[in-house]
Order: sequence, then structure tokens, then C-alpha cells
Amino acid sequence: MYNKFHLNYISNDYNFHKRPPFRGKYFILNYGPPLQDGGPVLPNSSIVQEREVIIETKNINNAIRASKLILASLILIDGYISMIDEIPEVTPILGNEENKENFSTENFFMYDKIYSFSIENIPLACMIACKTSFKKSYSYALFKYQLGCFLHSNTIEDLSPRRSPYYKSSPFVDDKIRMGQAIILFYSVIEELGLEARASNQKQSFTKGKWNPEVKEELETRLKKSGINIDDESYWNLRSTPTKIERNLKKQKKLSLLDKAQWAYGYARDSKIKVIDAILLTSWMRSCVVSHKLSKSNALINSISIYDVANANHLTRRLLLETLGYWDYFYKLHSR
Repeated sequence: MYNKFHLNYISNDYNFHKRPPFRGKYFILNYGPPLQDGGPVLPNSSIVQEREVIIETKNINNAIRASKLILASLILIDGYISMIDEIPEVTPILGNEENKENFSTENFFMYDKIYSFSIENIPLACMIACKTSFKKSYSYALFKYQLGCFLHSNTIEDLSPRRSPYYKSSPFVDDKIRMGQAIILFYSVIEELGLEARASNQKQSFTKGKWNPEVKEELETRLKKSGINIDDESYWNLRSTPTKIERNLKKQKKLSLLDKAQWAYGYARDSKIKVIDAILLTSWMRSCVVSHKLSKSNALINSISIYDVANANHLTRRLLLETLGYWDYFYKLHSR
């Protein structure tokens, strides 16, 4: 029999999402009664009362596991980390032992909340958390993505050429290592999903400026099988004058870009790119720029920038959301 726990995730946009219950492998997520801290709300009012996410599961450890999945899912939705650094407090609901069938408004609030999250897309994060709970590779991928964002991630405003200045490469070694490790983690997410380019010394993925047709076809097959629309183009950030990394890619003819992004102007040279080519570039960044022994004449690491990390981040985020089946859901939601 399941017990109920407060998760302290508060939603006020639940009307825009699918309705619960959301069922995970070892838990069920639902909403508690409307919160009425601000007083009664009239039936025809445009105000939406907030509702807390309640979990039903066997024990508090399971509740904490699910809460961690929800937090990582919120970070996946946003694509960066701002102030969120740990899950809200998980507390049992009064009456778990005496009444395991129902809970009422009277016995609902047992503890003073230390803090809670009241932000957009909590219902979507709950759905993603449920989906990842059924498959280890999904949960590993989600937590690796979260850790990559902890190491380095930027807000949309930081990356917007209209809102932020061009950020030069950091002169500090620790920044370069941190950004490099973030790229390694983001590519590891792609590997957890089974969407990496599979090549070897005997069967290289890219030779003489062209894809190896056998490797390319095999990767495209896996992408399609995972629900990835390979015809839906991604974007690749390129800013200011070409870096050593960009010049090296052009020399190897690996930088296969399509049309310029609609916002590209001035120092912003962002372009469209095929998903399969973005995977190739991220793989190359991981293997040839940020992994292995950096002190061994690796001049490329010196030109790594936040835009290189953002490229790996955005590709990984798209592949993970699309594999889980929520890429289109997310964009339809935000185009309302």
C-alpha cells in the first residue's frame, strides 16, 4: 500500500498540461487540493489557485528519488541552472499510517514548509520524471545532463546576440576544464541514449571530408528508431571571428552548415545544421579537444568558449526530450 508525501513543487500552470495522475515505475504523482493562502477565488475569476504535487509511494526514499527526477527534469526543460541546487523538502502527509486511502484539506498540511518551488512546467517535469523512472538509461542520461548543466550552462539571454554581448574565451584554465567536462557529460548523455556515432580505426565515421556512408546510415537508423526527426534541423552557435576550434573543423571539412539562423547578424554567425552533423561535431569536440591529456600540446582547449558548451548542451537536450517523447509537446506548449 502506498503512502502520501508532500514534494513541495507548486504549479499554477497545470491547466495548460495533461491531467494527472502521472504514473512512474514506483510512484504516482497527483495534485493536492488548491492552495488558498491568498483567500477564496470566485468561480469566474481569471486567477488560478496553485496546487502542490503529491506523491504516492511506499516510503520516503522512493519519494526523494522521484523528487530528484523532477528537479533534473525541470533543468532539462529550461536547458540551464539558475538558482535551483537541491530538491525541496519531502515530508509525509499526516495520516499515512491511520488513513492510507484518502486525505483531506484538514489533515493535508502537517509541517511548515521550509521552502518550495513554484515555477512553470512542473506538470511537464512530472511527466518526464515518470517516463525516465521506467528505464535506467533514461534516468542516467537525465542525471548526467543535470550534472553537465551544473558544471556549465547559460541562460537564453546570455546566448542571445540581441540581449547580451559576445563572450570571449576565458583566460582561466579552471574555466576551460570545467567547460570541457560539461561537454564530456553532454556527449555521455547521447551515448546513454544509444545515439552516438559508432566508428573505429577500421571503420571511421568521417574520411576525406565526407561521412562514411555505412556509419551514417546506421546512425540515422538508430535516430529514427528512437523517435528523432532527422529532417528537423538544429542550430550551431558561431560568434565573432573563427576560433582555432572552428578553423580546425573547417580544415577537416567537418563543419557542414546549412542556412544562417534568422537572428544571425554582425558577430553572430549562427547557422542551421543537420542533427547527424551536430552529433559528429560534438563527438569530435569530446574526443579531440576536451578529453585525454590536455597539457600535451592541445592548443585547441585554449579557444573553447561558452558557445561550444551551448552547442553540445542544446543538441543533447533536444535528443533527450525527443527520445522521451516530449520535444514536440514542449514546443506546442510554448507556442500557445
